[in-house]
Amino acid sequence: MPRKKNGETTTEQISVTLPSQSVKLLEKLVSLGLHGSSRGEVARALILSRLEQLFADSLITGKRK
Repeated sequence: MPRKKNGETTTEQISVTLPSQSVKLLEKLVSLGLHGSSRGEVARALILSRLEQLFADSLITGKRK
């Protein structure tokens, strides 16, 4: 894993398999352009948003970085 520079967040790439209907919904969100301009960007935005909500609701705990 590369070293982090001050204030820089490290990232990792993952692969996600979704039902076709879910991919179609991602495509609809891409067409709106509110969450990103690709399926990957939209999926990233949705995942990060949900993780933030779980943290805010104390359903997951730990130190935020």
